[in-house]
Amino acid sequence: MHVEYSVPENHLTTTASNPWHERLGSPGNKAIRMMGLPVINSTCSTCYLNKMHMLPFDKHFEELKSDAFEQFVIVKNRMESLHDQKLKTLVSDQGGEFVNAKFKSLAESDGFVDILSPAKTPQHNGFLERANWTIIEKARCLLNGSNLPKKY
Repeated sequence: MHVEYSVPENHLTTTASNPWHERLGSPGNKAIRMMGLPVINSTCSTCYLNKMHMLPFDKHFEELKSDAFEQFVIVKNRMESLHDQKLKTLVSDQGGEFVNAKFKSLAESDGFVDILSPAKTPQHNGFLERANWTIIEKARCLLNGSNLPKKY
């Protein structure tokens, strides 16, 4: 299998010689400047490794979508018991893994509203898409910068 990566140049920021860059989860130069911290203009290897983005998977990975309902139920039950609140609204795209009789039946029986955003428009879920992307990048940078085992 061949996987291609894409690294936006504006995400390659300062070196590890700037401790604030590491401590803050490898923010970009703009964020460093806004905080009034010094910017060191050289490539950070942690940023380079962790801010790569894989290009889309081949079709054979789509078979994993069949597990979406079972995994959703597990996460939903865990969150409801953890926060002692019932799910009120579920917003999802119109992917086949979310639009089916199982999800419709669960929404009706558990009393939550299932809202579908327009198909093929991640822009409608932009806040969540970008928030998740940012959190994952920061966690990856902190983990790899700490030299801890990947299991954490």
